Amino acid sequence: MFKTELEGESGFLPWLAQQIAAPFVPLMWALLTANVPPALARYAGSYTGQPPEIAIEVLWSFVIGWGLAFALALAVRYVFPGASRSGKWVWVLPLLILTAGFIWECTLFPFRQAIKDAFYYGSAGEASLGFSLITFPTCSCIVYSLAMYLAEKKARKHTQQMSLHPARTQDG
Repeated sequence: MFKTELEGESGFLPWLAQQIAAPFVPLMWALLTANVPPALARYAGSYTGQPPEIAIEVLWSFVIGWGLAFALALAVRYVFPGASRSGKWVWVLPLLILTAGFIWECTLFPFRQAIKDAFYYGSAGEASLGFSLITFPTCSCIVYSLAMYLAEKKARKHTQQMSLHPARTQDG
């Protein structure tokens, strides 16, 4: 049974591997390259907290970080085509954790503080810890699952087109 689940690329273990990799790769990117956006901003003549510096951080961490999650999903789908079955559901657990944490924050603090703790991203150290450890990985998992869904949908559409026009498969 264990061997069947690994070969089938669906089941608990492939889901768990994707559940760990989907948020880990973009988070490591963001953490390991955290000093790059402020350095780019200083090079561009901006100071900490100014709009150009914030724009550079957003582009660097979010666009590239979540782009890595999207690319990772496509790479996993290419190497393990059956992985999309479990990869489409990688978003559920992190979103449940984010939602539970946000509700818990709302019971302890004013709503404005809960929003700031969950969704504020900035260079203020601990002020953005909730975003860095919960919200950013959750969004990475959502992007990963979306990429898996879109890749599977595209592959299914391609398969349907090939079955309707079998002459195209022989011609190339």
